[in-house]
Amino acid sequence: MSALDELRSVYRHRTASGPTVGYVGADVPRELIEAGGSAALRLAPRRDVDTTAADRILGPGVEASVRRVLAGLLEGAYPVERVVLCHDSDHTLRLYTALRRLAPKIELLFLDLLHLQRPSSLAYSRARIEELAHALGSRDVDHAIRTSNRARALGPRLADLRRAGAVAGADALAVLGAGTALPAARYAELLEAALGELAPDGAPRRSVLLLGSEHADDGVYAALDELGATVVAETHSWGEALLDGRVDESGDPFDALARHYGARPRPAPGPADVQIAWVRGGDEPVRWTLPEERRRLGREIHVARTIDELRGAIA
Repeated sequence: MSALDELRSVYRHRTASGPTVGYVGADVPRELIEAGGSAALRLAPRRDVDTTAADRILGPGVEASVRRVLAGLLEGAYPVERVVLCHDSDHTLRLYTALRRLAPKIELLFLDLLHLQRPSSLAYSRARIEELAHALGSRDVDHAIRTSNRARALGPRLADLRRAGAVAGADALAVLGAGTALPAARYAELLEAALGELAPDGAPRRSVLLLGSEHADDGVYAALDELGATVVAETHSWGEALLDGRVDESGDPFDALARHYGARPRPAPGPADVQIAWVRGGDEPVRWTLPEERRRLGREIHVARTIDELRGAIA
């Protein structure tokens, strides 16, 4: 099996072996979980669960993917007994409050980071990260940071290959997302090997910058691939943001993690043929960000909710 095939398989199944701590949200430093001796697994929405109860509990104002995570946790569909959640969005916060009442057998940990780059905000975030490290029993956090940075250092190479048309959009998302279910050292090894397997195929395709809602699965990416376009960059937290930047290895590790995750890594994507904002049901607030995105990009943004609207956007 090639490294690319292995990463695809990991992304498709997304599970872990041994003691596993699940986490939800973009603010959670998985370094602390691995430094605590557990596998870190970012919980992706499950398609094989009944969401009737979760839909009723959280309501239509919470994105469907978060309701699926709640349903999966209530059904015991994830191999976890501990879950770390954060305040990266109101959706995640409402998931946390629901789980506190409805899932007493799951140990819940909560991380609240501030995202203003001010000394007082960084001091607050550092304290919360140190508390989480204590709760997880994290040791040798410096080593965990160095190991995770090995994969982050490969991010620019993957980005260049995507812009050059060397990787399909769905494959790129799988290569990125597999890192949320693999030990950091193994992920860096597979990612480096997979990058060596990729090469432009010469087929002309329209390039797409994808904005809007989160994409924890490759459905929209695969649909665009089939329509003759390719997502070459995105702004959501399951994409290039996973490898964006590096955690500082030179100083206090808790300060470094506070700065990195408090800044919410966000790639600065280059130009694409078309900009599409995918808006999922229950995620209407993402539309509020689009005027600023239009100003930042200086380009039109097409809003899409259906495959037909995707087709129209790239026509």
